Amino acid sequence: MRTYILSMTILHTQQKATFRCEATTFGEAIDKAEKAHPGFFAVLTHSLPGEQNNATVNR
Repeated sequence: MRTYILSMTILHTQQKATFRCEATTFGEAIDKAEKAHPGFFAVLTHSLPGEQNNATVNR
């Protein structure tokens, strides 16, 4: 079991979100974050019109 700290920052708004949990794999940590906070990774999957999104989540 490891402690994972998942953190995201939207640079143009300086909005930050952090989630900390204990999990055995990174994928499990992501699943826990999404379950506890639906939409936590939404910024990675939806870009505003005219913007490019290079972020990915590799489970």
